[in-house]
Amino acid sequence: MLATAVAALSFAAPPAARLGTRRAVGTMRDWGVEAGRLDDAEAQDLLDEAQAESSEGALYCLNVKLCIKPEVREEFLDCIRANQRGTLSSAEPLAVTYVFGEDESTPNTFHFFEQYRGVEGFEAHTKSAHFADWETFAATEPFTEPPVVSFYTEDAPGRAGLAPASAGPLFCLHVALHVKPERRNAFLDAMRGDQEGALTTEPACASYLFGEDANEPNTFHMYEAYAYGRAGFEAHAKSESYAAWSAFKQTDPFSRPATVSYFTLFDAPPPPPPRIADAERLTFTNEVSGGGEAMGDAPAGFVWGGVF
Repeated sequence: MLATAVAALSFAAPPAARLGTRRAVGTMRDWGVEAGRLDDAEAQDLLDEAQAESSEGALYCLNVKLCIKPEVREEFLDCIRANQRGTLSSAEPLAVTYVFGEDESTPNTFHFFEQYRGVEGFEAHTKSAHFADWETFAATEPFTEPPVVSFYTEDAPGRAGLAPASAGPLFCLHVALHVKPERRNAFLDAMRGDQEGALTTEPACASYLFGEDANEPNTFHMYEAYAYGRAGFEAHAKSESYAAWSAFKQTDPFSRPATVSYFTLFDAPPPPPPRIADAERLTFTNEVSGGGEAMGDAPAGFVWGGVF
């Protein structure tokens, strides 16, 4: 059914970046319902089948930090966009996601999030012509400090948030957490609880995933993405699941301080209205778009730069 339904919709559906089966089909589903081509039951069947297909294995992920010399910024952006286009083209069938944005507090520092179907997908990426072009550029000493690349496999495969795939600009976080070995299991329970809440109850959450570093046991990397800018993440920081996660953080589970980076994805389309029930939309709009007294309110103890 999945291939048939997607084929039936794709001739008229609006274009969307290739962010993996579950995200692309989410866009098709939303568009199909609005256009009257799918009823609610058909749309859910389509999404369920896409989720089943995409959950066949956890994806191999990279969080990358690049600090670029100001004088080569435009050349860097041209090169990296060409690499992005090549990665997400038919030339790399095992590539799923390749997005990037500039650090919100440090100009010319860029954060990347990449996903591949297994280590094989990433290895194939490094053998491509567009990656060779990137390597040529990287050899010209464009960096102000050495690149930081973290490899990990996502903990829970096939997960996507409620935010429509076309929503943007997406406000993102990269987080590195260093967990005491004896607190590992409690940490995983707390993290999975916050992840479940974010992905299943928050209209602004587009992505929330984490996994253990491929080379450093008990170091975990996170990637979170929220629609509607900072306000989408602020709504997450007011949620019940985040309150439980915040309480866990107060129990001294970490061996050293976390590293947190905030950035907004480049080249993101403007956000459409949230596709949620009217009552939820009213509440959510008040929280994230400035309606009533909820505008910009942060929960007690909420400090930008230390929240994740």
